[in-house]
Parts: sequence; C-alpha cells; structure tokens
Amino acid sequence: MAQSAARTGSWQQQSQEQQQQQQQQQQQPQKPIDAATAAAAAVAAAIQRKSELHAQIQARLQSAGPVLNVLSSSTATSSSNGAAASGGIVPPLMPASNYSAAAAAAVAGAPRFVPAGATPPATTTAAAPSTSTAASASSGEAAKVNATNLIIDSQGRTIDRLTGEEVQLGQHRPTLKVNLRVKKSEQFKQAMKSNEEPSSGPTGLESSQFYDPKIPQKLPNRQSRRQLAFHEPGKFTKLAARIRTKAQLRRLQESVEAKARRTGIACATKLAAIQSASRTDEVVPSIEWWDAPILKSDDLSYSVLDSGKPNVELLQSDWFTRLVEHPVQLKAPQYPEKPPEIKLQLTKEEQKKLRRQNRVEMQKERQEKQRLGLVPAPQPKLRMTNLMRVLGSEAVQDPTKAEAFVRAQMDKRKRDHESANAARQLTPEQRRAKKIRKLTEDTKTGVMVSVFLVKDLSDLSHRFKVRANAEQLGMTGVAVTHRDCCVVVVEGGPKQTRKFSRLMLERIRWTEGKTKVPDNQCKLVWTGFTKDRAFDKLDFQSAPTEMAGREIFKKAGVEHYWDHCYAGNVLQSVGGESA
Repeated sequence: MAQSAARTGSWQQQSQEQQQQQQQQQQQPQKPIDAATAAAAAVAAAIQRKSELHAQIQARLQSAGPVLNVLSSSTATSSSNGAAASGGIVPPLMPASNYSAAAAAAVAGAPRFVPAGATPPATTTAAAPSTSTAASASSGEAAKVNATNLIIDSQGRTIDRLTGEEVQLGQHRPTLKVNLRVKKSEQFKQAMKSNEEPSSGPTGLESSQFYDPKIPQKLPNRQSRRQLAFHEPGKFTKLAARIRTKAQLRRLQESVEAKARRTGIACATKLAAIQSASRTDEVVPSIEWWDAPILKSDDLSYSVLDSGKPNVELLQSDWFTRLVEHPVQLKAPQYPEKPPEIKLQLTKEEQKKLRRQNRVEMQKERQEKQRLGLVPAPQPKLRMTNLMRVLGSEAVQDPTKAEAFVRAQMDKRKRDHESANAARQLTPEQRRAKKIRKLTEDTKTGVMVSVFLVKDLSDLSHRFKVRANAEQLGMTGVAVTHRDCCVVVVEGGPKQTRKFSRLMLERIRWTEGKTKVPDNQCKLVWTGFTKDRAFDKLDFQSAPTEMAGREIFKKAGVEHYWDHCYAGNVLQSVGGESA
C-alpha cells in the first residue's frame, strides 16, 4: 500500500510538472519560424512525450514481476520492428538519455533535404539514428546517418553527401491485423522460451521482498490453436465398404462352418477360412524333384550342371535312348474332315433329264431283282383296253367276271394313289407355318426400314389395307397421322419391304374413297438398313401437334424420321403456294 501510494504521488507530481511546462510555453512569445523548423519542433515534442511515457512504463515494470518484464520486452520488440518498417527516426524503447539527445539534436538543427550541389547549413548536432540501406538492415545493425548530410540528386534519389552512397529510406507498408497477431504470438513464444531457461543472476521477482521460493511458480501455458484438417472425399465411403465386405466374408465363413458341422465334413471349415495376406518366401531347392531321378547322385545342383562341363556323365544313361519321338499329327477341330459340297444349279431341262435317268436306273434294278427271284413280280396292270390281250381265254369264258376283276383292280390303284397324295399333303397348321416361314426373313444381320409420306390417311379402307398387309407380311412399324402429313414407317426384310412398297406406291388408289385431300398421294421418303427394330406391331397413332408427333418417334430414338418428312412436306407446301 505504501509503494502504491508513493507511485500515485510521483505520477501526480509528473503530471503537474507537464502542465506547468505547457503553460510556460504558451506564455512565451511566438517567433516566426519556417516549415522545416516547425516540423523539427513537432518531432522533438513527440520524442519528448515518448521518452516520458517510456520512463513511466519502466517504473511500472520495475515494480511488477518477471512476467510483465517478458510482456514489455515482447511489446518493445514489436514496436521497434514497426518503427523500423515505417521509417521512424528513434525506436520507441530507447533509453531516456538517448531520447533527450535526439530531441536536442532535432531542435538545434532540423533535418533538411538539400538539392544536389547546394551547401547545407553548418550544424553541430549529434547524429540522429535513422534507417540505413537494405544491406546494413539485413545484417541486423542499425546504421546511423546524419540527417543534415542527406541530399536529393537530379534523378530524385536520396544520397549521403559525405559518402556519395544512396540511402534507402524506410516506407510504411500496411498489413492485416491477422499478420500482426501472428507476429506478436511468435514473439511471445520466444520470450516464454527464454524465460523458462534458468538464469544465473536473481530475477526481478526473486529480488522482491514478497518473493517466497517455497511457492512453485506457474507460468501461463497457452495451448496452440489446432488447425482445421479436412478429410479427403470418399474416405468414409471406402471405409464403410471395407467394413461391409469384411462382415460379409465373416458371415459367409460362419455359414460354411455351420454347414460343415452339420454334414460332418471337418476339412470344409479349413477351406472356408479366410487366408491371411502374408506370404512366405519359398526356399528354392538345389535340384528340383523332376530332375532328381535322371541324375546319378543326389548332391548335385544346378550350379554344377551349368558350369560348362559336359553333363552327359552326370546323367543316368538308362533314362535316354537314341530314338526320336514323332507325335501323330492331329487335324485341328475347326476344320471339317470333308470339304462342304457345293450344290450345282441345273436348268429345268437338265433337271428333267436327270430325273428320267434316275427312274430308268431304278426300273432296271427292280427288274434284276425280279429275275433273280428276290422280289415277287408285280401283277399286270389291267385296264379295259388291254383286258382281252392280258386275260385271253379267261376273258372269253366269263367276260363279266373278268370285267369286275379289272374294275376292282383299277379302283384299288386309284385309292392307293389318293391315299399317298393325302399322306404327302400338309395339314392346315403346317401349311400356315410354311407360309409364315416363307414370309418371315432373317433380320439378324440388319433390318430394312422404309419411310412413306402420305398427305391424308383418314379413309378407313386405306388404313385397313396398310394394317392388314403389314400383319400378313410380319412387319413392324408405326403410322402417325397429322393434319398436315401422315408418316408410315415399316421394318422387315428385303422381300417384305418390296411387297409392302408395291402396295403403298401402286396398288392403293389414294385419290379414291372418303379422302379430304383431292390430290392425295404417297411417296417413299427414305429406305435403308438399321441394326435393330425400333417399333413393335404396326399401329396407328394420332398427333394433334407437330411436337406430339415428334415425341412419338423420339421415344423410339428415331425422331429424325419425323423431322425429315415434316420438313419435306413444309417445303413442298411452300413451293406449291409460291407456284
């Protein structure tokens, strides 16, 4: 309490002295001074105020502990750095004697910048500390340059008149407060590290009368702020997938083990166990097992065999012969044993001649068998015309009986012929399947597409013909009706497309019937091959607008059919109107 009261009294006394000095300065008559002298006086006053403030801070620091000394040292360091960066003349924490000397120098002779060639006024002042060149600043020593020796040459550079060297004056460079905070925190950390080191002499706290060495001293320990650490994208997704895979493998292993226990197969559990990823290096033997039987001794190795000496003596001769094995050459399975026969295309006359020759050969073979008695001879083919010539006397004795016998034989031959024809005839189901098979074509290699443009398809008879023929030919497609144009698209084989094109372009009379367009016609817009079919069974669909019609084709991925037909119809209508 006594010390605090003494400090309070000293501060009050200093403040009273400052007020008295200010009053004396105000009472003194003002002398006319130039701008340079006024600036120097202002600088000297500022320096004097800083020296007084420094004295007060030093008095407070002496009465405080070492922690405040550390704080004051870090503040002094940052202030001196700021002054050096901003081009200040005197550091803020210079001793009071230096402050007074600098102030006297500034008042006695203010620094003036003299142009090149001019003689500066003679002064006998102490050299004021200033910022020197970048080279001296980088070495860590503050160079002292007399302000009265600074001149400005013709190029506008600041030069020392005595040495002739260029002087780099410091400039104030603004920065963010974040950088200042970081710099102060680093300085504080350095000061704390230096304070933690044991000192040989007594500190300010130990010299105090209130210091008790029995009480441990705890210095503030601020934890460093943890920086943000972002995870890479997909990290937790991969981790979850790995965990799920391991769980699935574990469940699979458990299920296999349970089945093995139920069935009594104990070795299955070993097979189901998940093998570890660790691999053991296999030891390479001196000789492999497949080479050991042909060697005379078991202690041989490949190094002896590869030494360059003849290896015949090291091998057992019983295992070798002078014979060379020639394996049987087998034909490749992809090549057939017999080349495929190419059928010869014959003309109609050649086919008749070949068929006649085959019948003659079959007849000769049958006659030879009858002559040898292998097959019975066929009964004579009796007719009413050859009755008397074949039967002879039998026909004369009983002509009625002979006629009945001949007619029965004729009826039997007719029935056999009709039954053979009926057996060869196809059933209705077979006939329908044959017709469909003839109409249906193989479209695996490609589908032929035809696009037709019809002005009007409102007549029901025209619609029925288009739909019925498409169904009969087994074709797929779509027919879209619009007020301006109608588009018919069919898909099938070349033969089907050829028949349907003949229907659309020749057989149907488009101007007949109940049509709204007098000059109704149909034309083929495009025909070509595609890889796959785009539509199912041919059906009629109505499109109220142009976009609705295009949407029908867009669903199948062939909207260019509609675009081509609609654009051609628009161009044709515009051309007809202009004509």
